[in-house]
Amino acid sequence: MDAIPDQLQQAGINVDTLKKGDFFSREQVILAYSLLNPKVDERIERFEHGEIKADPRTWAGPFVIDYITHRRSGAGRPVVCRCEDGGIRVLTDSQAAPYLNKQATAGLKKHSQKTRLMQSAIDMSGLNPHEQAQHSSRLRVQQFMCSAHENARKSLREKKESGVEDPDRSASLGQHLMGANGTN
Repeated sequence: MDAIPDQLQQAGINVDTLKKGDFFSREQVILAYSLLNPKVDERIERFEHGEIKADPRTWAGPFVIDYITHRRSGAGRPVVCRCEDGGIRVLTDSQAAPYLNKQATAGLKKHSQKTRLMQSAIDMSGLNPHEQAQHSSRLRVQQFMCSAHENARKSLREKKESGVEDPDRSASLGQHLMGANGTN
């Protein structure tokens, strides 16, 4: 997935110099996808001839975003990108903050839903003893994480209702997420 440094520049995307607020059109994103993944051109051709049903271009935005964010994070200059009308928007700080909050909340909701499914949709009698033990262990871990999240939300809601201000934990949270030495 490592492109030659100027390879994406053929699509008008310079990963090293892009700025928050930049927008790359659908055409630029599809060209960048083709540059990063040469096999996609063959798949697009097969799609257009009806040999495959899913249009491979639908993955262009997420694929290019993953490349951009990985390269920028590796260089110590992370950015937040979002697919927009087939193109990619590099979000400004004021756009990225609520976007990331919504993404994090959606992730927690999805985790909770999938954990409930782990409990209700799996018939333990269809698993061998090893699989049963493995599933039970995984389920306990996921339930513990859901419980911690729910308890934290409840605690924050109660503090807010009682007028107690919660101390700013963003610095310690950032250190926790980034690791002790400040890197992932």
